[in-house]
Amino acid sequence: KIRGLLLITWYTLFYYRPKVKESWILIDSKTGKDLASNMLRIAEALMHNQEYRGYKVYISCNKDKKDEVKKMMQTYQLQGAKLIKYNGFCYARIMASAKYLFLDTSFPAWFAKKKNQVITNTWHGTPLKMMGKDVGNRAFDMGNVQKNHLLADYLIYPSDYMCECMTSAYFLDNLYQGKILHSGYPRNSVFFDRERRKNLREILGLEGKRLYGYMPTWRGVLKKMDSTKITNQLEYYFMQLDDQLKDDEIFFFLFHPFVANNIDYSAYRHIQTFPEGYEPYDILNICDC
Repeated sequence: KIRGLLLITWYTLFYYRPKVKESWILIDSKTGKDLASNMLRIAEALMHNQEYRGYKVYISCNKDKKDEVKKMMQTYQLQGAKLIKYNGFCYARIMASAKYLFLDTSFPAWFAKKKNQVITNTWHGTPLKMMGKDVGNRAFDMGNVQKNHLLADYLIYPSDYMCECMTSAYFLDNLYQGKILHSGYPRNSVFFDRERRKNLREILGLEGKRLYGYMPTWRGVLKKMDSTKITNQLEYYFMQLDDQLKDDEIFFFLFHPFVANNIDYSAYRHIQTFPEGYEPYDILNICDC
């Protein structure tokens, strides 16, 4: 509690400094849990485009994910960006000072947008499930997500379905004052890169293989996360799948970040987790199904 009070005090100190740092950019990927999806592709565009050479890019990261994120930065040549600890004192200072902020979930509840900051929220997926007010008996729990959407200058959606789902679920209709961009997700751009598909298959030694990609969404309540039931179900399904797959077929599987990975893949001949060190959509791009 004392640390939390100090952190908010530290944030407030910089919040009341009127000028923002015009060249500072904060990228927040799933509250520091990884560096992937839309946030990775935005970081790539910023770091590899000469137009943005004068900008300082900060990427938030949880302490236990630091090594994993560093590997991603090496693979995608993002070493020019600076890693900062999510929800740390440096994070709070940059959040209160950076001109541009990119996120795909929500900032902490104590975040307050300054007048001249620019926020872009891409969210992190297309929900084929209930969200916000539509989740049974959980409407009271959506406040911070709704707030972060209302604070954003830009909401990026890849489809009309996604836009309708999110604006309805979080009561954004007639409230949201920013711009909704129907521009596609940055992470989907890799699907148009056939050369990348060919090269990555060669790098991973998967030429001539038939590949399947599976990334199930997460269903549940944040405060009651329990992966036991889910993993037990999947192990039952995997036993059947493994028997039916042919020798030249591989079934790649990736858990949602909210679910702990408790499955022992060594028990299967054809089922593997996504290759480490690559953004999941790079792996989906090399899959046949």
